[in-house]
Amino acid sequence: MIAKGGWVYIVSSHSRCLYIGLTSDLPGRVWEHKNGVLEGFTKKYKIDRLVYHEFFHDIESAIARAKQRKGRSRAKKIALIILSFHCFCGRTRNFLYKITIQANEIPLSFLFGSLLGEY
Repeated sequence: MIAKGGWVYIVSSHSRCLYIGLTSDLPGRVWEHKNGVLEGFTKKYKIDRLVYHEFFHDIESAIARAKQRKGRSRAKKIALIILSFHCFCGRTRNFLYKITIQANEIPLSFLFGSLLGEY
């Protein structure tokens, strides 16, 4: 039997409500969120914007990471999203803009402290 990997992902709503999920088919799951196919939390709060994703070659590792991500504080989840956006985009101006949007939730010292070693 061929083992299939898994994706840990975070989706957000326009009002910045977050949901952490786990799937083996990320494009399909994002489509389901965008189209409100599945009943539940994400449909109720219109959580349909993919803001973070991470792939694992084995599903056990993905499950462990999803549990770890779910256990973290909201501030750390947002910091993870911001840092991954910065790494993907590579533009400091956009990174600083994102930080100012989230300034009420994350102190800048938290972002630039020991956070990089933590993720």
